[in-house]
Amino acid sequence: LNLPPTPPRQCSKLFDCLTSYVFPRSLTKVFAFSNKFLVEPESDGWRVYNPDEEFARQGVLSAGSGWRVSHVNHEYSACESYPRKVGVPGGIRDWEIKKALEFRANGRFPVMVWKNPRGDSVICRSAQPLPGLFRMRNKEDERLVTLIRAANPSPAPLYIIDARPHTNAQANTVFRAAGYERGSYENCEIIFLGMENIHNVRKSYMRLRELCSAPADDDDRWLQSISETYWLQHLSKLLQGGRRIAELVMIERASVLIHCSDGWDRTPQISALAQLMVDPYYRTIKGFAVLVEKEWCSMGHKFSLRYAHGGSSDKQEAAPVLAQWADGIWQMTRQFPTAFEYNEALLLELIEMAYVCKFGSFLFNCESERRRAG
Repeated sequence: LNLPPTPPRQCSKLFDCLTSYVFPRSLTKVFAFSNKFLVEPESDGWRVYNPDEEFARQGVLSAGSGWRVSHVNHEYSACESYPRKVGVPGGIRDWEIKKALEFRANGRFPVMVWKNPRGDSVICRSAQPLPGLFRMRNKEDERLVTLIRAANPSPAPLYIIDARPHTNAQANTVFRAAGYERGSYENCEIIFLGMENIHNVRKSYMRLRELCSAPADDDDRWLQSISETYWLQHLSKLLQGGRRIAELVMIERASVLIHCSDGWDRTPQISALAQLMVDPYYRTIKGFAVLVEKEWCSMGHKFSLRYAHGGSSDKQEAAPVLAQWADGIWQMTRQFPTAFEYNEALLLELIEMAYVCKFGSFLFNCESERRRAG
């Protein structure tokens, strides 16, 4: 094939043009905004998750459930990274919520994300409290946590699941004026899962990726090298955390409140994994889509920062959080293949779509940003 020579200047322009489309500096320039793919209304991804329908399915809207749907965040004025509708105990008032959120990192106050349709145990999530070095207290936050416990007639305590190592949670009291729930929260028991932060997970993932790209000369040595990446150790803690929550909710009939530091990385991982274990609806294809929209998209996982969308160049904020969660699900499908309507094909598609910006579901860092962008 003989092509006429192209002047260097034109080659440079062509390269810059291709680069601007492959790595756009603005999120509004990604493919999702020019994607004209038409879908039928019943398969429209923007309509797959309806919070009212999900609350109704779980029995939250039933009389005597002990819960209600609050519109305190209707215009995203209370917490920008939360959805407009949130599930809260029926006895808490909206003005109390506004006081309580001042005591939680980024205003991410405790909200209910799953209620047992055949019982009273619930899964709630939030960000870490802000007691700081001087162990400050907030009576509205304590009352909100107390009402979460009281909504469940089980004699079991409310288990506060802190995804972090205990030492990290203690360090946050000094360096971030934050910390964890201490003795002022009555009838609560705190459990630390020891899951590492995104920086350690990112390093582990990079070592794993390099290892998988290199030729494998010795199977025994390769398996040892896999272990040395610590990816499987991180995955094991995630699966153990999800199982622990499932046992507490279904066997002990207890309610749980999950958080890490900010509540948008490790928290959705273990919350969504536990819900997959306890609720067969999420193991259907439609239920899985609802779970992703609910736990990851509407609850404020930072897709743009974690997957470097729109020219985000802060490598310290990038991390394979969603991929780690998907790997945990894959491990479950390997053990219980007939319990799921889907397999690794859907999980791989999910991970790819989080990176390539083909659709708007995984753009921006929260629901409010996506709505403002149209």
